Amino acid sequence: MMPILPQLTMKVERQELVKKMAKPFIEEPNYLQTKHSFTCFVSRMSAPTVLHCLALMDE
Repeated sequence: MMPILPQLTMKVERQELVKKMAKPFIEEPNYLQTKHSFTCFVSRMSAPTVLHCLALMDE
């Protein structure tokens, strides 16, 4: 019988990625809408993709 592993939510990492993606738009009047769009986009990303994006943005 195969063990069932918990699904990784990576909540902190996802929040960090959204913060980094939305930062250039902070002065825009529709910032909250833009941030919400990024949040929805990042929530659909797989865990390895989130980590890869964070690694690229840190370079």
